[in-house]
Amino acid sequence: MKVFTDEITIAADPDTIWATLIDGARYPTWNPEVVKVDGAFARGVTLTMYRNKEPRRSPVTVAEFQPGQKLVLTSSGGMPSSLVKAKHTFTLTPAGGSGTRVAQRLEFGGMMAATLGRSIPDQSAAMREVNEALKAVVEA
Repeated sequence: MKVFTDEITIAADPDTIWATLIDGARYPTWNPEVVKVDGAFARGVTLTMYRNKEPRRSPVTVAEFQPGQKLVLTSSGGMPSSLVKAKHTFTLTPAGGSGTRVAQRLEFGGMMAATLGRSIPDQSAAMREVNEALKAVVEA
């Protein structure tokens, strides 16, 4: 398994950040890789995310949906689809005052994760970019 993490403190309450996280129409304003999201965020729903890089169109399942606290999105690829699995978690925790700590965790697993893990590029900078953009949008 390959894991990447990043966190940031945003000057807003968890519910305000949550509203941005689950608004598919706003994704392109804070996620530089996503150009469009089709579908509504709810537990068990499979959304379609359109990206500006390969794969261009990705089915993403909302695995966990805890309003104001935690959002977990999962996806898989390869044939069979269990070869590589991705799990992207956003956890929101009150940070005192009116701030919230937003922690991102991106895990790559599946049957081929150990073999393909070396070819997965470091996602740290991309996660930092997403967190900084989310902060800018929410605090604007």
